[in-house]
Amino acid sequence: MTEPVMFLPMDDDSYAYLVRGLVLYPKDFGQTGATSFIHPHSYQRHRPTSLRIVQDICRIRTEQSSTGAKYSTVLPRLIRSLLSTASSTVSFIDTLAFVQSLCLLQIFAFFSPDASAEDHVEGLARQQLLIDWTHKLWKSAPNELPSTLSKHEAYVFAEAVRRTILTSHKIQGAYRVGKTGFFRHTIFVETLPLGGNVALWEGEVDAEAWCENSKYPNLLSYRELCDVFDAGLMKTATPFERMLLVGCKGKAAVEERLGPLSQDE
Repeated sequence: MTEPVMFLPMDDDSYAYLVRGLVLYPKDFGQTGATSFIHPHSYQRHRPTSLRIVQDICRIRTEQSSTGAKYSTVLPRLIRSLLSTASSTVSFIDTLAFVQSLCLLQIFAFFSPDASAEDHVEGLARQQLLIDWTHKLWKSAPNELPSTLSKHEAYVFAEAVRRTILTSHKIQGAYRVGKTGFFRHTIFVETLPLGGNVALWEGEVDAEAWCENSKYPNLLSYRELCDVFDAGLMKTATPFERMLLVGCKGKAAVEERLGPLSQDE
């Protein structure tokens, strides 16, 4: 049975806000090794090859953008090396890292102001790869996490999976808006979950103490997040939540309810 699909319009201000937010991800990852969907503690025990390579790519591309340096001949080789890691990706952690790396690569190709026509063509050729691997990540998510992980490590790992899948769909949606002015809305995306206790991800609480004395954070679906917003029950939101809300409700509506959206968010 085919899933119902709607194509909904997005205004220019909302689209521009989403693109600005996405473009910050590679810059942040190059500098800090973390983004709103890659937690700094996600790979303390093992850092997959794909993430090490994509961090080098992010650093080079960010340096080129800020200094106006010429296109690095190293980049094509690094991109090929990154894509070649797919053949050796067998564990779930490696799958997660590969999808996260593809997300960062696609953001550069589609949304970076410095992207060339060749970058765009290569991004188009990789788009189905991102779709297929995102689906693989979702389908292969384990029901239980290893007992060797602390409670906070388990939360961070599970939340990184949820945020990565949502980010992949944001990239696909933003690209479609840029081309057609409409985004593809499905029931599947509506039901995608994220952790309800975002302060735990953002490091605004003592993570281990919180986890030792609490149950795992409640999950909200993307649709439920928007319902909470519509009901007027949301007073603040993290940059990641704001990106999700703008994608569904529009920048003007989110600013009216939650205040001005910083360009740096």
